[in-house]
Amino acid sequence: MSDIVRVPGPSSPLEGRSAKIIAVIVIGVLVAIIKPWGTSAPDSAARPSPVLPSPARTPAPSIPAVANYDPEIFGIYEPEARWELWPAGYLVSFGYAIRIDSVTTGTPSGIGPSLAPPSASLPPPTPVPSKPPDGGPIWPSIITVSSGSHMTLLAVNTPLGYSVESIRVARIDVVAHQSEVAIVRPPSPWPDHFTIIGVDQGNGRDARAEWPPGHYRVVMRFSPGPIDRSVDILIDEPDGDGPAASGAPPIDTTP
Repeated sequence: MSDIVRVPGPSSPLEGRSAKIIAVIVIGVLVAIIKPWGTSAPDSAARPSPVLPSPARTPAPSIPAVANYDPEIFGIYEPEARWELWPAGYLVSFGYAIRIDSVTTGTPSGIGPSLAPPSASLPPPTPVPSKPPDGGPIWPSIITVSSGSHMTLLAVNTPLGYSVESIRVARIDVVAHQSEVAIVRPPSPWPDHFTIIGVDQGNGRDARAEWPPGHYRVVMRFSPGPIDRSVDILIDEPDGDGPAASGAPPIDTTP
């Protein structure tokens, strides 16, 4: 009986050298899936955003301290540059500032009841025509500060391009005699168009807490021009009464 001879079948591709190569490739793919290689950037969503420094804010210009002067009495926002008068002061426990705008006619409206003009012996301020040829303002000729309130400052607002060349204040007595009043100019928060004056406390720097009762004439010259204007200010004697119930500052103007 003849021996049985084993005959090998066809070789499998998974055997020998080919099998080793395939195994290495499979292992490499599995490793790549489990732990990807390379230098790809991480997700931008997970990356912390850089902290940028906030831009520095320019501080508001500091105003030197002046006695009896708080620039915020005229407000914290810069007014429009135009022809205006701003009497300001204190009514018992709170401050006020009244804006008196220039008008386009010769009869500006008053604030509150109109008052009688000064004594006939007093030379009136120079009248201003309804349309002044010099292009200047039309302001009331008289501003009256009634008893119960105090006037501390007077501000003059001008359009841009105009400047206050000079301001003079005179006190007028009952016989129409005028005496010069020393004034100071506290620093303005808006010096390009807003000029502030007060009565000198005596040191050439500080303003008095209030203008004493009496009759004043404020004479102003503006440039270019020149443009000349004068306004009378009547400050009543105190009568001891408190402010009106409405709280409105009792300032009147008379054309």
